[in-house]
Amino acid sequence: NVTTTVDGYAVKYVDGVYKLVANMVVNTNTNETYTSFAEAIAAATAGNTIQFLADLTEDVTINKDLTIDGNDKNYTGNISVKGSAVDVIVKNVNFINGTGYAITTNTIKSITVENCTINDYGYGFLYANKSTPTVVVKNVEVNNANYGMHWVYGSNATLENVTMTNVVYGLCIQNYAAKNILIKNSNITNTYIWERDGYSAVQTFKFEGANTVDALSSSQCAKHVLTDEDATIKAPEGSNNVVSGDANYVVAYEGGVYKLIPGSIWNKTQNKKYGTLQAAIDAEVSGDEIVLLSD
Repeated sequence: NVTTTVDGYAVKYVDGVYKLVANMVVNTNTNETYTSFAEAIAAATAGNTIQFLADLTEDVTINKDLTIDGNDKNYTGNISVKGSAVDVIVKNVNFINGTGYAITTNTIKSITVENCTINDYGYGFLYANKSTPTVVVKNVEVNNANYGMHWVYGSNATLENVTMTNVVYGLCIQNYAAKNILIKNSNITNTYIWERDGYSAVQTFKFEGANTVDALSSSQCAKHVLTDEDATIKAPEGSNNVVSGDANYVVAYEGGVYKLIPGSIWNKTQNKKYGTLQAAIDAEVSGDEIVLLSD
């Protein structure tokens, strides 16, 4: 029967002593407050939202469908997500000064991260290990980390408005199975394929909007696709695996940018289009028929 009237605190019995401990998180569905992140997760039911009330330092595991709303507070630790049918959303969290990964997943359904910053994390932002079929990352900044996103097993990922600065491996994708990664209006350190022995699955990076990639992977297991005429990649010249996703356009490199231009020259024999007559001539085989499609 020891209680308190002090707002924002709860009575806890620690080492033989009753004491006041600050409430750190709230379940916005039940309005129940908790003095630890883990305590709130344990008490929550699927579909609930847990919101930070203060800066937190704590490692936790989530094994149910939850939304974590950081409320723009700082967080130091690891959020580990597990459970084959689990969908988790993490938003509005400022991850700072961590030693491992900010978020790890292990055999889940999906992870969505939005409106977060990650600063000075030893290993990095996101380690999608085991089966993580769907990854969505929007409006996220990653600064000073070893890995941006490290993805092992899965199917589809979307990165939109993602910025990476001083990140060694921007998008590190292991090639155990084919994956599709949509990148839109983002600034990525690099695309990197971790080629595992005995595996050769192609990882397809699809680009929409204006993007910057400091280094495009030259791996035979990487393919970079410009999806339409508005898609661009600012990157060093020389990549041989940037292709067009539109049969009416071809890839051109101008002013430090990969972009699509209309395929005005058609090698009818090879059924390939080129942006310039010279490019078509350089690629032709004796006897090929070249057709001008426009002036």
